[in-house]
Amino acid sequence: MSSQQVIVIGAGIVGICIALSLRKRDRDVLLIDRLPPASETSYGNAGVICNSGIHPLADPELLSQAPKLLANLDPRFLLNYSDLPWLATWLMRFARNCNRTTFEQCTSQVATLTADALPRHLNLMKQAGALDLLNDTGWLKLFRSTSRLSSSRKLLSDYQHFGVTCEVLDGTEVRDLEPDLGIDYAGGWWLKNTPSVLDPGLLCQNYFDLLISQGGHFEQCEIESIEPVDNNWRISAKDSVLNATKIVLAMGAWSNHLLKPLGVRLPFALERGYHMMFAYPEGKQLNRSVVDIELGYVITPMRDGLRTTTGSNLVAREVPPKDRQLQTLLPHIRETFPLGRPLLEKPWMGRRASTPDSQPLIGPIRRHPGLYVATGHCHLGLTLGPITGELIADEICGQPNSLCKPFYPDRNSSTMHMP
Repeated sequence: MSSQQVIVIGAGIVGICIALSLRKRDRDVLLIDRLPPASETSYGNAGVICNSGIHPLADPELLSQAPKLLANLDPRFLLNYSDLPWLATWLMRFARNCNRTTFEQCTSQVATLTADALPRHLNLMKQAGALDLLNDTGWLKLFRSTSRLSSSRKLLSDYQHFGVTCEVLDGTEVRDLEPDLGIDYAGGWWLKNTPSVLDPGLLCQNYFDLLISQGGHFEQCEIESIEPVDNNWRISAKDSVLNATKIVLAMGAWSNHLLKPLGVRLPFALERGYHMMFAYPEGKQLNRSVVDIELGYVITPMRDGLRTTTGSNLVAREVPPKDRQLQTLLPHIRETFPLGRPLLEKPWMGRRASTPDSQPLIGPIRRHPGLYVATGHCHLGLTLGPITGELIADEICGQPNSLCKPFYPDRNSSTMHMP
């Protein structure tokens, strides 16, 4: 049995950044994961440091589209009907959040986190020697129809208000910016200060190496349970028992597994995402990450090829992978940009924890002193890793930041458990 000051469970981007922030405050910290660092969702995302990702998925516009979405007729969203019994409550709470007041409140709150996402990453990249992974050419949102382009314009005022640099492009200007696109789009938004990284998994590995160089520790093991004992925490693994004064769960989609025996149920659903890697086509070039707004897929230039990712797929955690959504979208993706040969034998799959208000769960479980969570980042895990690390470290060190309070796990007394 060994004792640590703080144990962080989960070695994705969020857990690594929490451990880094704790080491900056001279806390003894042990990072634990059942797999090597950044082996799950942090490895396979689209790689966008999305400071423009301020708008919640719970958009009032979605209510009119609900029949199409629930019938799986919208390629941006896929629902596994067999999981409806446990998804129903989450979907109802999501629908209740699809109102203008909540949308604007959540936008404002998330913008407080994304405001300095890029500077925080740049600082870590510099320390970790990873600046060469930054692709600072912006993020291009593409619109197939003038009607969708027009209906989305009200979001531009939020970008301006919260400091996201956006240039509105017509179809010709989109073509001038990305001449090798396969189809003509009605227009686009060029978010100039929203960069991407050329290898999210390698970036996380570089951050992890920085943690180890600064005195952090890592142990690969699968945690079976956590329990409070004499004002401390006992963490039981298959072949060992650890003690800590404080623990942080940064396990994403797996967080409720350890919380359920404590009577804690976090309100998130499990959202799958798939990606496929393709070689660069001969003589063609994509300069920046692009997203097709109507169809929800992203194409991102990576160090080793082009990565294509899908939208939202709500499904139970351990259901076998089904890449139906990706296969449906691939013909459209190839229309947007001519892909080379596949670089993977099968699509990669990751799991996100998504809250019904699209806001992360960051902070203490106040029913259990010394227990903290950092999960529910939805599509913003990479973006919000560094700021989440700082907020959790502030809480643990007794210097809570007012930015964190809106994201406390108990901000809504109505909680539910997702398997």
